[in-house]
Amino acid sequence: MTKQKISDKERSVITFSRMVFCLLMVWSHVNYFFSSYRFPSKNIDSLAPLVTSDNLQSFLARFITYPIAPGFFFMAGLLLGINTLLGKKYSNIFFFKKSFYCLFFGVLLNLFGFGGKFLEFEVLYCFAILFLLVPFLRKFNSIILLSISLLGFLISQFLSSNPTSEVLNFIVRVFVLGGEASSHVRIVFPIVGWLGVFLVGYVLGQKGYYKKFLDMKRLVMTGLTFVLCFLLTKTIDIQNAMTSGNIWDYLQVLVANKIPPKFDFVFLGFCSISFVFLGGIFLSKKESWQNKISSILHIDALDWYVIHLFLLLIARKYFHISKTESFSLILGYCVLISFLTYFLVRLNMKFKRKFLKRERSEK
Repeated sequence: MTKQKISDKERSVITFSRMVFCLLMVWSHVNYFFSSYRFPSKNIDSLAPLVTSDNLQSFLARFITYPIAPGFFFMAGLLLGINTLLGKKYSNIFFFKKSFYCLFFGVLLNLFGFGGKFLEFEVLYCFAILFLLVPFLRKFNSIILLSISLLGFLISQFLSSNPTSEVLNFIVRVFVLGGEASSHVRIVFPIVGWLGVFLVGYVLGQKGYYKKFLDMKRLVMTGLTFVLCFLLTKTIDIQNAMTSGNIWDYLQVLVANKIPPKFDFVFLGFCSISFVFLGGIFLSKKESWQNKISSILHIDALDWYVIHLFLLLIARKYFHISKTESFSLILGYCVLISFLTYFLVRLNMKFKRKFLKRERSEK
């Protein structure tokens, strides 16, 4: 494999995009913890707050956060692929350590958040399994990997039956369907669908295809194509809305299925990713900004996820912050949590660099 380089512009666009997804993550979770408004769901009655003028927060909390999960998994795959393309060697031990990191902090967050009484299979558990699969998957070529990705999307889209066996039902929900696996276990991120998003990012990075897409015109066309694909999946909902003329039916068009990630959610996610990258390209036009963006906004996304959740759990558990309807207060919480998380993540990165440097010098 020919060793390639990543340009300053490409690095700044990717760094900027990763930070956007991380900030949106804070926005989503702050709303979840401290907003008294509930996110709209497939239940039409829960969409009611969206049509009142004072509930902009409820609207934003739902629809601005669509890129988070697709962006998080896509970027993880993309960066792994790019680093592989650049010649970085990853041992199997590296992925086992990453898996253990995710599992350890997933359990710790679960114990801290639910006291061990309830298990929520969220992002970290999903990544723990993905990292165990990577050493095997990276042996395949890009066509096979994209075929596995497509198969994962298709299975998530069309498999809907629940096995009668409790054990089989648990396995199917962990890997495909998500939802309530038992009275004490909820699967938020089933493996198969998110593996598909991860592999798309990995192939684009590992084969260098990302270089072709980091272009304004291509990203606009890609984003609009995914918008069209999303609307095609909503054909029936659009027809119902046009027939009834009811605001509830029009709002239903905007609701995508995340658990498991159906095509409408995946299309909307990739559309959002395209436009986030587009923002990165726009900001990176000035060469003087490129290194600044790459330097200032460089963070470890997994550390960001873990630290910001710990901060939110501490705030809820020990500071007894009440839920609020105030948009400005929620925004203030977001800014505060983001600054604290950024500071702690950067501090941790500095500590890791010093530790690794000392470890190498001792060898």
